[in-house]
Amino acid sequence: MSTPADVNRLVTTVDQYEQMVSMTEATFRVYLEAEAELEGILISESEAAAAEFDFDRCEQLLDQVATLNQTFCDIADRELGRLGVAANQDFAAELRFLRDAAEGLILLVSGLRLANRAEERRMASDLNSAERLLNESMEYFAQLSDSDLPQNGIGELRGQLAVASAALIAGLRESRSGQFHGAYQEFDATRVRLDIILSDAEEEYEALDAAIAAQIAAQYEDLCRDLRTMRSGIVALQSLVELLREVQSGNYVEAVECGAEAERLYEEILQAAIQSGTSRYARALHEAELALVRGWHALSRAELAIDREQYSECRDFLREARAQWNEAFRIASRNSVRGIAGQPDLGNTEMLLQSTLRRCNREASFRKRINEMQAENEKLRQTIVIAEGGHVVHGDQINQSGEAAVGKVVYGA
Repeated sequence: MSTPADVNRLVTTVDQYEQMVSMTEATFRVYLEAEAELEGILISESEAAAAEFDFDRCEQLLDQVATLNQTFCDIADRELGRLGVAANQDFAAELRFLRDAAEGLILLVSGLRLANRAEERRMASDLNSAERLLNESMEYFAQLSDSDLPQNGIGELRGQLAVASAALIAGLRESRSGQFHGAYQEFDATRVRLDIILSDAEEEYEALDAAIAAQIAAQYEDLCRDLRTMRSGIVALQSLVELLREVQSGNYVEAVECGAEAERLYEEILQAAIQSGTSRYARALHEAELALVRGWHALSRAELAIDREQYSECRDFLREARAQWNEAFRIASRNSVRGIAGQPDLGNTEMLLQSTLRRCNREASFRKRINEMQAENEKLRQTIVIAEGGHVVHGDQINQSGEAAVGKVVYGA
């Protein structure tokens, strides 16, 4: 694990070599080693910042990576221009390859910066800005994909991932407008696309030349990690949308089952974040998502309890739903103070709770009145009414004069 002292040492070393007006092959290799080590640290820290949803720091670090590689390209071009006909051709070929790799990384980083900002806007529920930034990132990935640079395969896969992210945004729009069936289909298409991208990435990486594979190993691992993270999020989103779809349709038995599955998936995401050692603010975002899901699950159980005439349990579930949704808002508010975006898209949850509570109270009132009427009917049923004669006979019988006795006697004439 790198320390600030390591970074400072590398920055100083790289800066010294960047100031040189020329380099020997041996000097260039020392510079290359220090530059590659510093670049690896910056990329690693940028990935960690993105995982912590610290998008400002992530962008600053990626900017440093781009600047570092632009300077490297300039130095490599300069040294290539200085090489004569009798120069070591293997070294010249290596210089060209390393320069191309640096140019490819600049394009890749430029696309990643925009993709990260798109994720930031998505988390803030600004879907229009997220979509615009994704489209801009696709331009860089397409430029890289269409080139002969070593990372062209990564560029193509990153472009496909950006397309999948755009489909995710389309699904979120459908969900926000209450079109849960359409949202589920969008998420399902995104999930399939991610599976294909991951499979393609593994196949293409295995088929690469060893030198190119080594050069892009860090970018490849970063891509695969993003793919798996996004896929797990999509699967969880699908379960939530399925829960909402069943609630909307009034299929509360199915909704409760979907809610249990959604809780399980979001709990797995939270546990993965905890195990990865993310900060408490990053974990809090996953906790807010889980609280949101638990709130919907509790609401579906409250509705089912009404159907089963369990009115006391219904009110308990409604209190739980309110507590969970309030916790989700509370977490989001705490994180916003820290500059971390991410507001649960809950709508007017209090209106939902009050609507279910009114249904509960109305159904409970109806059931009480029905029970009272049934009791009165039972009392009447036990009373014998004589069609003629003005007197009551005891027992179930018809008297000899033809007067009818109905029911059972409770009291006399």
